Amino acid sequence: MMFGLFQSRSPLATSQRVDLQWLMRRSRETFGDEAFHRNQVIRSVDEIQFDDSSVESKLQTIANSLSPRFDFGAGPLQWNVSNAEHFDEPVVYQSDENQAAIATVNAAAVKDDLQAIMTVANTLARHAWQHRRQRDLDVQPQTTSLLPIIVGLGVLASKASLLDKQWTTVGWSGWSLSRSGYYNTMEIGYAMALIDRIAKRVTNPNGKKPNWLRSLRLDSRSVYKQASRSFKKSDAAGEPLLFDADRIPSQKSNPQELAAWLAGQDPDFALAAAIVACNVACKLDNTSEIVIDAAMKATQRNDVELVAKAAEVLGHASPSNGSVKERLKDLARHRSPLVTLAAMKSAIQVGLPHSEFLSPAKRLLGAESFDLMPVLDWIQCGGRQCSELKPILLEHLEDAKRFNHATAMEALTHCIAQIESD
Repeated sequence: MMFGLFQSRSPLATSQRVDLQWLMRRSRETFGDEAFHRNQVIRSVDEIQFDDSSVESKLQTIANSLSPRFDFGAGPLQWNVSNAEHFDEPVVYQSDENQAAIATVNAAAVKDDLQAIMTVANTLARHAWQHRRQRDLDVQPQTTSLLPIIVGLGVLASKASLLDKQWTTVGWSGWSLSRSGYYNTMEIGYAMALIDRIAKRVTNPNGKKPNWLRSLRLDSRSVYKQASRSFKKSDAAGEPLLFDADRIPSQKSNPQELAAWLAGQDPDFALAAAIVACNVACKLDNTSEIVIDAAMKATQRNDVELVAKAAEVLGHASPSNGSVKERLKDLARHRSPLVTLAAMKSAIQVGLPHSEFLSPAKRLLGAESFDLMPVLDWIQCGGRQCSELKPILLEHLEDAKRFNHATAMEALTHCIAQIESD
């Protein structure tokens, strides 16, 4: 095998896999396994019956067709259409305990059949979650957008997530691209593989390819196949997934468990443990030494997202821990801007001065396609210690003025003023 070029790789980035498995697990706990396999997967818009004689009738009949898939006891939902010019959102959902929930849909979102179907589906999902919510994340798009995929609309969601259209008018023709939903096509492919994992245990124990697979977008289908192979490999090795393991990292986990996951070989469990460790540390304002030691080991891994999050965990170590400080200095020189920034932030938390990290800061300010806002926040905290960075900040300010970027101008101006006045 040449340089490992043909070795199988895990689909998606680690953070994407962790988020999807966590949220799909949450959906499974809330709506049960039956939600994952009780409905046939719709492969085409033509399978959904609706009356398009008017915008109102089209919206209502689509809702009538899809509502049985989202029947989780959420109560009635009233549908309205808006043609108002100031109405920019595809849909506005309002729920009051004393009144029926109302969904007001932008008329423009109902014109295209696929967009109309997914707009209704995502609204029904939001409505279903509204009455099951136990935390704010339950009614955020990253959670609610998974329910349409779970109840059989994954193929349509994949098509709508990146929708290209060709148009013609008098003397002109063109092509436009639009997105619908929270997740991209590859993430939907991974979610479909998780759903199929449940469905196979109930409706397809022989493991045959699902009949909807050929209808799935090619990029989604590729990730679905890659994920399915990865799941099969994990099952053969006796390695659980975050999605359906008996125990996973949570705020109820003890430090020994978190440390074992964090220092373990499974990148998904390690990143999940690091995220939990950071959340726990923020609430309790301390972190167990055994977790810090595990985070030190995790920073030696090749997974950039894991290394960055492990560096964040190190920011909760005792200021007297010299080994952590030296490791953070090393990580600040990491090739990845993500790791560098995490190390710089944690270094300040454990008592190191900003002045020791001006070279990494300069590198971040010059990095292309990297969000400078967190870097500016770090510089502001350093005040006069970061005065050496002022010329670079002034260059960025000139660029922001040239492109009339109001947010960047405001942030840079405030940052420069903080350096000068501190």
